Amino acid sequence: MVPVGRHRHRAGRAAGQRADGDRAAADGAAPDPRPPVPAGALGRPGRADRADDRRRGDGLGAAVGGRRGRRAARHLTGLGRVTSLTDLVGAATVTPSPVGPTVTGVAGAVIGDSRAARIGGPALRGEDGTVTPEDRACGRSTDSLAAELARLRGEDVLNLACAGAGVAAGLRGPQLREGVTVDPQVGRLKQVRNLQWVVVAVGPNDLAWSDFLLYCYGLATCDDRLSDGEFESRLAGFARDVGALFTDLDTLPGRPRVVVTLSYDPFPARFDPTCADMRGPAGTPGLDQAKLDLLAERNRRLNDVLTDGAARFGFATAAPALAPLCAPDRDRMPPDIMGLATPDPFHPTAIGSLRIAASAAAALASARPGGGTP
Repeated sequence: MVPVGRHRHRAGRAAGQRADGDRAAADGAAPDPRPPVPAGALGRPGRADRADDRRRGDGLGAAVGGRRGRRAARHLTGLGRVTSLTDLVGAATVTPSPVGPTVTGVAGAVIGDSRAARIGGPALRGEDGTVTPEDRACGRSTDSLAAELARLRGEDVLNLACAGAGVAAGLRGPQLREGVTVDPQVGRLKQVRNLQWVVVAVGPNDLAWSDFLLYCYGLATCDDRLSDGEFESRLAGFARDVGALFTDLDTLPGRPRVVVTLSYDPFPARFDPTCADMRGPAGTPGLDQAKLDLLAERNRRLNDVLTDGAARFGFATAAPALAPLCAPDRDRMPPDIMGLATPDPFHPTAIGSLRIAASAAAALASARPGGGTP
């Protein structure tokens, strides 16, 4: 066995590193026989998309306008979206095999996507000052969800989260990210000895959430039958994949506690025409009240899948309360969410990552030891 290396976040991380992150944010087994979680899951198999698996710098602000935005709308459906067998048939039902070295010396682990990795934050570096190709590709930062949980709980935490990860490609299957093949996060989890808890953050990539954002920013209306049908299809596929993922987590060695982090809504409840992040880039229709209501409803339904699945498997949930874009300064802190002018819009800032970690830590404190199906 070998102890975990640079992916470990040690308890009591130096305050200076967190302050740097804050300033940066201110600047910018056999298959389970039970049926999967069917929270409204009707329709054909959906794709486990990787919405933020685009190069940094290709942010939403550069994509919603002109021909590119209209082209994105035209390709919401059809075989033009199919790039792999997984796109056609969904995630495999066979649980991932253990992969990677045996890991010791950590109490918990974080799996998930760019929100958990905290893309856009200070790069995670080893003791020699270098960044591994995997950490760079995955966008793992020094103020990630794992790093903040290590500080809050006083425990060493393993960070497996990777930008662009979804259930099929990332958590249950390998993920190709910026030329780097990342092993399945669940397979890596199975190599951790004496694991006490797991926090998981997943969902928007599986629905290719950025497609719907592009659609709503770039077109006058975005509640047409085309996008409605595509959303229903993707949500159905996500519900099936979540059932398989939660079965994997339910059968981990030692039955660690599991906390499922829900998806925050980056927008306020009421439209504000003075908010540049809602108006969108010049030359685009931007958002309005009807679009905000639609996006909020779809985010709620995504969370319903996660909540229903967590309840079925006896997992706890965490619902982080991040201040939405253009919200008034509530506690003299930097914004919780990065805006359109940043390379990684709609992702948490250092402060937002801390708030997500606080929500997950509270859920862990009340989670039933051993987790598992009631």
